[in-house]
Amino acid sequence: MPNQNSRGRQSIRGQSPRCLYLGWADLFRAIVLLVALNMSVRPSAVHAHPHGPFELVTHEHPALGLIINIESDRVVYDISLSNGFLNTLVPQERGHLKLRLEENTFIFEDPKQEAAERQSIEAHFSQLPPLKINGSECNPQFDGFKFVRSSASADIKESETLPPDARVRVSFPTPDEPKHVELFWNIFATAYSVDAFGDPVKPSLAARLDTRVRSRIITFTGDKPTIAWEAPKAQQDMRIPAPPVEHEGRTLPVLSIIIVAAGLAGCWLGGRAKRPWRIRTVVILITAVTAFQLRHVGGFTPSDAPTPTPIEPFQQRASEIFDALLSNVYRAFDFRSESDIYDVLAQSVDGPLLDSVYKEIQAGLVSAEQGGAVAKVKSMEVLESQLVDPQPRSDGAFEIKSRWRVEGMVYHWGHVHDTSSIFEAIYTVAPRDGFWKIIRTDMKSAMPET
Repeated sequence: MPNQNSRGRQSIRGQSPRCLYLGWADLFRAIVLLVALNMSVRPSAVHAHPHGPFELVTHEHPALGLIINIESDRVVYDISLSNGFLNTLVPQERGHLKLRLEENTFIFEDPKQEAAERQSIEAHFSQLPPLKINGSECNPQFDGFKFVRSSASADIKESETLPPDARVRVSFPTPDEPKHVELFWNIFATAYSVDAFGDPVKPSLAARLDTRVRSRIITFTGDKPTIAWEAPKAQQDMRIPAPPVEHEGRTLPVLSIIIVAAGLAGCWLGGRAKRPWRIRTVVILITAVTAFQLRHVGGFTPSDAPTPTPIEPFQQRASEIFDALLSNVYRAFDFRSESDIYDVLAQSVDGPLLDSVYKEIQAGLVSAEQGGAVAKVKSMEVLESQLVDPQPRSDGAFEIKSRWRVEGMVYHWGHVHDTSSIFEAIYTVAPRDGFWKIIRTDMKSAMPET
């Protein structure tokens, strides 16, 4: 029979795991409590920790972004920079900056730190190359900067976990309204960009170009750092002339003319009768009815009347007409306001069809993967087209079955998502008021390209 000390030792050994478990749990709770107390007594300032080159690689948010606005008296560059890429351009210790987050913008709590930061950033971006606007060189003017919450993830709230990005604005004032601008950009984040195989990516930057009426995507590359922009015409005519639908010459109703002449002669002779008004009434009625019924009989067409002008070669020309109309439809969505889009669409789409075509194309540009953002058209390529009927209709209309690819870009601050979709539809094209227009659509499929 075991003694009392032996039972005590067994009891202690049996309880030791539970005591050990409670000890670790209590220790963990104590650590959490100390951290919470420490955070509650800390000041509200946050510190912007700089990225090194390795940190810049490991972060998913883009290093560089650019939005260009062409205004009435200047060209404005809004530049987006990750904290790490800013440090590669303007090396400076930023770990000691005291910032307060208000919504998405960080506010400096120390005016001296803000002035020093502004001076260093201004010194760098004031040295951007001048732009040639209307043939004259216009120097850059630093307008300001701000630190904003990083675009890497909306779920991350603490700037210490993810340092803030920077927004820098530089303008190029001009005395005259910009009509011709040679846009230039030669800063690329290629030092930290590699493809899936680890090879360096060629220098390039997709930027958004906004004007008062249009918005589109342009791409600067190391080989092509300059892109020319021309102010669009106030009324750009993209209509495609159509040949006259009626090709037949005018036919003279000879038999009806002879009958009318005979009727007039009968009226003159009837004037000698005893009751001339009755005779003339009967002759006029008979003459009018007979001439009308025989107006298409015994006609004569002059030899110099215009002859029909068929579309030759029909299949090739019909494909060219449709390709141009479809291209014009997508070009309409370069414009920013809905009214401008409708005005441009009306040059290629018949009036009653405008609403349905607008909604159809708009729906095809919506990117479900990017939260319903509308993509800007990068390119449109017709893959194949085939006439439903190899011969045109009597009114000049034709039906064409087509398959085409649309490549677009969804632009966010600092990066672009590429989209690509394949569409297939049957379109009916016909002359309207002297121009070719789409008068009917039958969309068969619209699928994202994998």
